[in-house]
Amino acid sequence: MSELKSLGLYYLPVILRGVISEDHRRHFLLFVTAVWYLSKRSISEEEIELARRLLHEFVRRYADLYAPVFLTINVHQLLHLPDVVKDIGPLWVTTCFGDEDLNRQILEVVHGTRFTEKQISKSVRRSLSLPSLVADLPEGPCETFCQKMLVRENKMKITEEIDDRIGVVGKLTPLVQVPPAVAHLLNAAQTPFNRVQTFSRLRIKNAVYTTASYDREKKV
Repeated sequence: MSELKSLGLYYLPVILRGVISEDHRRHFLLFVTAVWYLSKRSISEEEIELARRLLHEFVRRYADLYAPVFLTINVHQLLHLPDVVKDIGPLWVTTCFGDEDLNRQILEVVHGTRFTEKQISKSVRRSLSLPSLVADLPEGPCETFCQKMLVRENKMKITEEIDDRIGVVGKLTPLVQVPPAVAHLLNAAQTPFNRVQTFSRLRIKNAVYTTASYDREKKV
């Protein structure tokens, strides 16, 4: 993410010189400058208002430089960024990635353009009532099947359970290089080095913690 930020805010304005027309590049600079202001660690009221004016000018020129068909809702939403920053802070402190899957789930329950709010509320109410409905089912294959459908599948492989709340995720590897502090503790506990294994991920309750050396970070 930091590389993408550097590319957009610092490198592209220079790289695009001579690649696209100067009108298009200056138009892009309106967006870059506004985002740069809104991404600062400390932003004044004047800078927020300046970013607002830059984004309004960016959106105003958009259809003329490209085409009205590309003036989508995503472009319009740029106009709301200054208010978002004013309410909850700079852009770097917030992310909407976690809500993308929720938006997909909401869209799946809408089957027409009329009374969409009622469709969503009925679906949510129905989903919330499922656990109580399943609990009232008589014991049998149907009840077992429904119970499994309600439980979110856990795809994490627990290699070793430390207790009912803590478990090692993923493979265990032998300890090759023993740091002095660890060697001192092992000697004090009279534990042979060849019996020690390391791991990169640890699950505590429903959260997974990874070490700095684990390069396949996974969102849970």
